[in-house]
Amino acid sequence: MIETILTKCVALGVMASMCNLVTAAAQKQNISPLLLHAIVKVESHYRPDAVNKVKPGVAIASYGLGQLTLDTAASHCKLGVKNIFDAKKNVECAAKVLAYQLKRYGGDEQLAISAYNSGTVFFNKKGNIKNSDYIERVNQAKY
Repeated sequence: MIETILTKCVALGVMASMCNLVTAAAQKQNISPLLLHAIVKVESHYRPDAVNKVKPGVAIASYGLGQLTLDTAASHCKLGVKNIFDAKKNVECAAKVLAYQLKRYGGDEQLAISAYNSGTVFFNKKGNIKNSDYIERVNQAKY
């Protein structure tokens, strides 16, 4: 499976080192590398410098490969502003957050994907929100 992931990463124009970083982060958290790769692809297109700016009343700014908010990075991974763009730390944090969501929702990938996208606090307040467009994009991005 790892060779298949690497081959598809390279076909997408993703550097092998970036692909290996995502795979290693998934393995470290014992989660599906395919799922983490799909989230990274949808969230940042493998760009460690990606920034999703604040949309008033809609979203909080998010950063890096895993598109982490500052609150999520601080609470789950103790990442500060100085290192949120560190590709290794960012994707390891993203993997940790995803592993947390998977455990929390009993391995239900769809709920975990939705909670990852919505943010834990918002997701908890609203209940089982499913961002169907986001979930569909992540599922399609799985290799």
